[in-house]
Amino acid sequence: MIETGEEILSSSLCVYDHMLYPDYQRFVPSLEVSRGCNNSCVFCSNNKKRQIKKSVNEIINEIDVIKSVYGENVCAYFQTPHFLLPTNDLKKIATYRTVSDSFIWRTQTSVRYLTVENIQLLYNAGARVIDVGFESASPEMLSHMGKDEKPNEYLAIMKRALKAAVEIGLRLKLNILLFAGETHASLTQSALFLRDNLHSFHSFSAYPVMVYPSPNSVKFIEKIKELGGSIVEVPASRSSYHVTLSAQIDTPKATRIALLLGKSFQSREMYMSQRHIGYLPTSHRIESTELVPELSPFYLSLGEQRQAQTELLNIIKGLA
Repeated sequence: MIETGEEILSSSLCVYDHMLYPDYQRFVPSLEVSRGCNNSCVFCSNNKKRQIKKSVNEIINEIDVIKSVYGENVCAYFQTPHFLLPTNDLKKIATYRTVSDSFIWRTQTSVRYLTVENIQLLYNAGARVIDVGFESASPEMLSHMGKDEKPNEYLAIMKRALKAAVEIGLRLKLNILLFAGETHASLTQSALFLRDNLHSFHSFSAYPVMVYPSPNSVKFIEKIKELGGSIVEVPASRSSYHVTLSAQIDTPKATRIALLLGKSFQSREMYMSQRHIGYLPTSHRIESTELVPELSPFYLSLGEQRQAQTELLNIIKGLA
């Protein structure tokens, strides 16, 4: 829970000395706010690891250190598997900020943390992009992943959060995970959710699930097989695996579906606007023209969008 007074282990997290790195100004500064996650997502290497976190005073002090090294006009990434600062801590960071404070930050969290109150407090505290472990708009897939015990409620919270955040100006970038056992119905639900709830402002990334070394990987592989999928060796690795999602969706097809989701529902402006906040140094700008158009997860024209939607629809129809 977020604010129930549960025991949290005392922080043993260090402050990064960015100046140890050559050309450190070329990289986004990081501030580690916590480690561990209390959730039970079957695919995650942080599964059920108790969270340790820095105090809000440590975080504020570290913000000052980053400003002294990088200047006032900088965006940092608050590193954590699951950002869960309580209301009072967010208020304290917001109070610390001056009216003209140009220091901003990005982090990642889960759907249930994004209440309307927290969204406003996050923005007041300087957050401008939040990466969200949303994963799917299919209640069935969410249950398979172990994401939430009440998936329909979970989806309603996400819808409200996207609407509230766009009104406040906080960008939410959803992570979409194509999972073992995906079907015509589950992919349709995710596609429609993206179409209807991004408000031409938010963004997302979509990828097929992979298996990485972790204490939970054996159970994860068992779950993949239970759902009708299988694992495929990655040529350059002895411990990571691609996943065949089902008898109808091998890894290449899953990768294509993921790309088509981006090209169907995400414009260049939606994608690039969040990339420049917390992923790239403030002074560095990357233009979409520098990317490979056919591999980029966004559309450059309405014609390209329509073509992607048609191909995506045909692939999904073929699964019925």
